[in-house]
Amino acid sequence: MRQDPDLNKVSKTGERRLAAVVFVDIAGYTSLMQANENDALLVIQHFRDSTEQLVSKHRGQLIQFYGDGALLIFDSAVSAMRYASELQHDVQAAPKVPLRIGIHQGDVILADGNIFGNTVNVAARVESMGVPGAVLFSDKVRTDLSNQTGFEAASLGHFEFKNVADPLEVFALVEEGLVVPAIDGLKGKFKEEQTIKSIGVLPFVNRSSDPEQDYFAEGVAEEIMTGLGSMDLLKVAGRASSFMFKDSKEPVHIIATKLQVDHLLCGSVRKMGQRVRVTAELLNAADGFQMWTERYDKQIDDIFQIQDEIAAQVIQALKVLLINRGSEETPLITPKTTNMEAFDLYLKGKSFLDRRFNTSKALECFRQAIELDPDFGDAYNSLAYAHIYDLLIANAHPNTGYANAQRLLEIASDRLGPNVESTTIRAWLDFYCHHDYAASFEGFDRAILLDPMHSDTYRIKAYMHLLMDEREEALANGRRALELDPLSTNNKLSYWEMQCKAGVDFDARATYDDLRSLGIAEGITNEILGQYYWDRGLIDEAGQCYERIGEYPQILNLNTLSQYVFQAKHGDRRIAEGRYRGLVSLKDGAYLKPSYLAILSYYLGDLEKAARHVAQAATENDPMMIQLHKLAIYSQFFSWPPTIQALKALGLPWQRAHMNR
Repeated sequence: MRQDPDLNKVSKTGERRLAAVVFVDIAGYTSLMQANENDALLVIQHFRDSTEQLVSKHRGQLIQFYGDGALLIFDSAVSAMRYASELQHDVQAAPKVPLRIGIHQGDVILADGNIFGNTVNVAARVESMGVPGAVLFSDKVRTDLSNQTGFEAASLGHFEFKNVADPLEVFALVEEGLVVPAIDGLKGKFKEEQTIKSIGVLPFVNRSSDPEQDYFAEGVAEEIMTGLGSMDLLKVAGRASSFMFKDSKEPVHIIATKLQVDHLLCGSVRKMGQRVRVTAELLNAADGFQMWTERYDKQIDDIFQIQDEIAAQVIQALKVLLINRGSEETPLITPKTTNMEAFDLYLKGKSFLDRRFNTSKALECFRQAIELDPDFGDAYNSLAYAHIYDLLIANAHPNTGYANAQRLLEIASDRLGPNVESTTIRAWLDFYCHHDYAASFEGFDRAILLDPMHSDTYRIKAYMHLLMDEREEALANGRRALELDPLSTNNKLSYWEMQCKAGVDFDARATYDDLRSLGIAEGITNEILGQYYWDRGLIDEAGQCYERIGEYPQILNLNTLSQYVFQAKHGDRRIAEGRYRGLVSLKDGAYLKPSYLAILSYYLGDLEKAARHVAQAATENDPMMIQLHKLAIYSQFFSWPPTIQALKALGLPWQRAHMNR
């Protein structure tokens, strides 16, 4: 297959789309050619004739024949599977063609008659383990076929392929006349035999009477987590999940199960005069066995230098213990800040961000941290992040919100250089602010290359896929975020919302109880559960959820809008009308997103006001016009011609996003 050396140029000029990629090749063709050239030519001609005939029948696209193989794409996994099945049956007739077929689904970039992207690489890897007469496919394809009849699959197991980041489950199509490979002896382009270990780094316990050592204890754990996260073959549980177990009395195996890891690192800090003692221990999750322990006694001269020294020594020891590497240089650990109070404010702000619903407190924490340490690059990143959440969840004005976030990102990049958080947030801005959707996804891909273990990138990218109507990609990225940080409130809540918007059925009540156990306010959780029932036409159940919220809030934002629209459509219309009048009367003193007012006035039947608010939303680049359009409960509003015109002005591929409405 032809390779383009400048993939950045390709990604900017090519067309990005979701596709099922099919690799096909003839097993043993070189030997056949050497044995009998005429027979070999008949075989390859049979293969090419069948391919050209069937790809058209199943509405696919032949990218190219290459030697003894072919590369094709299809709009759906179903079409790709039907093509592959029929092709294998067709080439059993003389002259028989010993074909191997591999299929994977995901994003590709089409440019100059060729395709590029990781999806192509994965499809080639799946095909590499094929045998003549078999059709092999990835777990992503399997997921897409789960609601289709006529496809039976046999799992061949999980495999680690060269140049593919994550293990992949591979399936064979089970059908009369097709071959299902024997699991023993499978060959392919696999990585060398390697075992991925996993670890959770818990906050170290402060055993001093000095509460300021809390900063030091948490800082040691955070630096170790950062250093370990840069290693391949080691999965490190996310910070939000691990730090939930601060001061926890739960048994080791319970904590490890919740974090989905097989090792735990814990420790303690004790200050004694001008000396500090740090003890660290590595525990096996299954039985609590202490695999390693070390004590570090240091004179307190520069507390942050000591923190970094200890973290580096612990990382070096764990490299040898867990992944048998000791010769490489330990990753350089750069302290986030040398100001303890700034660091504490930063951690508090991160906690508020993960819980999502108090952006004002998060903003204040990060601002104070920057005031205490103007060189605190990570705090600038997090403040930019908080400004975007303020745009999406609260009522920040787009003009100031976007500008603030972009200004802060420039400062963060200047302080930190290339980093995963700045790259992720910039991709977020490309989507909502600049409406450059191709650049946005390129940015997320760059962020993942910088740090493939950063759960925020996958979670945010998942939302962007969902808004582009790429449901499977959205759910896959949402699941990946949860795998990396399984107890993160934001990851859990976001994945629930994604399933709701993607029309996936699940145990909503169990998820509700899970979110409540994480401390999400009852009003917010009931509001989201109400949307879930309403979306599925369960109006009585939705009404009960809204009733449990109690007194109606005196604000209009992402989390309260549906309550008033529900009253306008199915409940006490006077409540919605009164709220709208009250909000408009307050509008001179506080900014309210015109998208919220447009939706509410539309469902109250005042189309003239709704049209004015919609026009204002488009003029002001209100991000909620994009954010809310996938909610089925507002589908009538988003199918209204003035709304369609507004979204077209924002450059969203409206017809794709609404073709299934």
